[in-house]
Amino acid sequence: MKKIDTLRHLEGSNLQIAVVNYESTWRIEKELSDWLCNGDSLIICDEGHKLKTHNTNASKAMHRLGKTAKYRLLLTGTIITNKPIDVFSQYKFLNSEVFGNSFYSFRNRYFDLVGYGNHTPVIWSRN
Repeated sequence: MKKIDTLRHLEGSNLQIAVVNYESTWRIEKELSDWLCNGDSLIICDEGHKLKTHNTNASKAMHRLGKTAKYRLLLTGTIITNKPIDVFSQYKFLNSEVFGNSFYSFRNRYFDLVGYGNHTPVIWSRN
């Protein structure tokens, strides 16, 4: 795969930059992780709201890669695209100490589920 080969050949003491889309991260996660382990690494997630769903392959990979990188930055103009519960996965990538690692603990602490089948999260007024 061309992306993996390119990552393997990025070496040297100079600044190295790899641009990878979210859909590719989970497919080449091991190679990205190995590459990030070399020195002071920074992951910048442009359109970071794409990490809003905590259980997609791309989000899971980004959460793991975020733990590998020394620095993390998330860029977005719309942190909440649909509902306030969307912030969990983004914060899990940035700093899991803010809301923890468990989506279900976060949801149960800050939201009340209402509507048909209890699928609609409503933020508690005390939050």
